[in-house]
Amino acid sequence: MLSRSSSSRSPSTGGSTQVQESDWPITMEHRSLPPNRPDPLLSRRTGSHMASSTDSRFAPTTEQQADDARQLDPADLRVCLSRFPTGVVVVTYQGPDGPRGITINSFTSVSLDPPLVMVGIARSARTHAYLSDQPFAVNILAADQRSLAECFAGREPEQEVPWSTRRVPSFTSCLAQLICEPWGCFDTGDHTLFIGRVIDVEYGDGSALTFHNSRFGTHPGCVRTHR
Repeated sequence: MLSRSSSSRSPSTGGSTQVQESDWPITMEHRSLPPNRPDPLLSRRTGSHMASSTDSRFAPTTEQQADDARQLDPADLRVCLSRFPTGVVVVTYQGPDGPRGITINSFTSVSLDPPLVMVGIARSARTHAYLSDQPFAVNILAADQRSLAECFAGREPEQEVPWSTRRVPSFTSCLAQLICEPWGCFDTGDHTLFIGRVIDVEYGDGSALTFHNSRFGTHPGCVRTHR
């Protein structure tokens, strides 16, 4: 996990803005079912004769669960999760000393009605202290914005950041952008899931910056434009 911070200069103000680093968190969703209800996906795949997930004959014992937890190497889990390709976003917000941001790939849509999205932030990140009670922007990076991703991950300490003058600090140019108000947050181990209610969006053409197997890459461009 990265630990140092860096600064970036805004072309509009000439001031120094602290930026945050990312540990490239990846969050997996767990789907739960009410007690004694069989998993409908499992039933369709295997037939109704399969036992439900609450059948005690197949439930692991406490000792087995403890053994499984001890045998799981966090390094193996990180490598396994890195095989899932994602986009790259910079979450930006107003910090105590000006605009700030953090590069992450733990981002997903949650709901269309109401319009909700989620970003996962490590509890060890400085950003963690600021997102629960103020608006933020999710800037989805284009293929040619790798340097911005590196900058807000603390790997390129000096760079001109294209800040906008909107109510929420955000980039003047990126592949897509969502402006969010705080809606809720949930503690999940070493990360917190911050849910934002989307109040405005912008998006355009271009290829996306991606992160796969711990490396940056690109994905072919989109075809629709807005604004």
